[in-house]
Amino acid sequence: MGKIILHPPGTTREDIEEMRLMRNLEKTPNERIRLMFTLNIMAIMVKGGPLKLPQGKGIILKRKDS
Repeated sequence: MGKIILHPPGTTREDIEEMRLMRNLEKTPNERIRLMFTLNIMAIMVKGGPLKLPQGKGIILKRKDS
């Protein structure tokens, strides 16, 4: 599963974003899709609904209303 990464206090937001982008680009498309499905499965188990809903401009994190 995922890892929690603790960054030093002096790390800028831009550096963190660049590190995340590089980690993401190292993965194959199949790995990215598998991680997305894993995240959705975890969201369904925890919240009872999918976490990611397409909205046209990226992905909106939203909890399904019961």
